[in-house]
Amino acid sequence: MDQQKLRLMFTGGGSGGPTTPLLGLAETLKDHEEYSMVFLFLGTSQGPERRMVEEFGMPYQAIPAGKLRRYWDWKNLSDPFLVLAGFFYGVFYLLKFRPQIVISAGSFASVPVAWASMILRVPHLILQMDVRPGLANRLMKPCSNAAAFYFESTLNSFKGVQKREVVGPVVRSSILNSDPKRAEAEWGLDPEKPLLTVTGGGQGAGQLNRLVELWLPVWLQNWQVVHLTGKGHTGENKVYPDYHPLEFAEHGMGDLLARSDLVITRAGTVSYTHLRAHETPEHLVCRRLLEKK
Repeated sequence: MDQQKLRLMFTGGGSGGPTTPLLGLAETLKDHEEYSMVFLFLGTSQGPERRMVEEFGMPYQAIPAGKLRRYWDWKNLSDPFLVLAGFFYGVFYLLKFRPQIVISAGSFASVPVAWASMILRVPHLILQMDVRPGLANRLMKPCSNAAAFYFESTLNSFKGVQKREVVGPVVRSSILNSDPKRAEAEWGLDPEKPLLTVTGGGQGAGQLNRLVELWLPVWLQNWQVVHLTGKGHTGENKVYPDYHPLEFAEHGMGDLLARSDLVITRAGTVSYTHLRAHETPEHLVCRRLLEKK
């Protein structure tokens, strides 16, 4: 029997946080038996998501994106015009691509596209992986026909959305099917030495980067360190043979986490779900103790 064609538009970006679960969902859907999937991703021009999406093999289009800040910044004067431009770009690509559904996972780049989908009566789904929705998802809530969650406690944050369902974490197969030996080959790691990985996500985290700068000489006495600095940042202490700074892990993040003995990260959902995928019984006990506090 011939497969029906289903056109899906994904929106997100600005960082890897909203992008990763969308790609995980696309990876699950692309082998659907009943439907032949056609994808398009709308994201920012400067974020790391373009590289991630194109590596996945999905068509990508950059649209204007104005950040919705809740603090004073001179860009607050110009960014509303970028939001308006993002809306018209969203209308253009919705009319051109004609998706059956638009799926967003947060990000300020998604908001004007969600508004455009409501105007054009294209169904919109929010993929909410954090416990509490950020500003972008709260702004998209009135436009959305459905919302899917990782945590059951998130349901109450989306009252009024027609369809709500807990789906659990959305994780790409490369995270689940990881191999620590591949990480050793990729980054030239010593197989006999414990590994500390520090990551602040695709945009980096200034406090974590400063922490590395302060503590690196101490850590390197007993550990080797992989430091994901974030886009636009580079490690300053490149004289250490066991220090491996890089902006972003283009390949093998699952391998890296599987090889790591300790991971220091900010409280991002992507990091949380990826680490849960590699959780040992000992890690499970520690996590449950921490969650009770």
